[in-house]
Amino acid sequence: DGVSRFLCPSRFMQRSLIDSGIAEERTAYHPNALPLNAYNPRFEPGEYLLYVGRLSAEKGILTLLGALEQANIPLRIAGTGPLEAEIRSLIDERKLSVQMEGYCAGERLAELYRDSAFTVVPSEWYENASMSILESFAYGKPVLASDIGGNPELVVDGEAGRLFPSGNVEGLAEMAREMWENRDELSNMGRRARRLMERRFNQGQRLSDLLSIYSDVCGRAPHKEDLGVL
Repeated sequence: DGVSRFLCPSRFMQRSLIDSGIAEERTAYHPNALPLNAYNPRFEPGEYLLYVGRLSAEKGILTLLGALEQANIPLRIAGTGPLEAEIRSLIDERKLSVQMEGYCAGERLAELYRDSAFTVVPSEWYENASMSILESFAYGKPVLASDIGGNPELVVDGEAGRLFPSGNVEGLAEMAREMWENRDELSNMGRRARRLMERRFNQGQRLSDLLSIYSDVCGRAPHKEDLGVL
């Protein structure tokens, strides 16, 4: 009750708060953002799919492995988590074309993004506003994402990526094959993804909006000196 405004990085989260009984006027949609000058895009599709994230059941990583076994598409996995040993065993047992990269950050992670064809976010529990989707877009890479939580707000189907039914191995495999085989469209989607970041998820614009929210909560107009920090 002491909170003046709940900042919601996704419309999905905002609706969830309102449905839980919080008054709509106490919520504000304020999406995540990135400093785009730190991300150099590469629009030409590479020769593997990329998963970046925690290796746990709710992230859909086992569904992804099953789908790419059907689709026969190379995959690289950047991340660690409780399913790491099981995943390594599955890769060896099924002789999957999957390369485990472990924990990655900095330039190594940037190169994995830039050299990929597209990235996959196969979550089976609600994502709020996935930073891995925004990072992929910033690098000019489209995203294949599950159709739950905040994912569809970022990955508008057919624009900067594609959606598939969450938890559906066959649906993920079919969509991955379709994207993989259409290299020109991958490049086009990657360019649209980068433009989307520049238009809606640029950190400078988001900081300006955040200051306006703070000012509204404080009951005053933004001061010029506030905006000067941008």
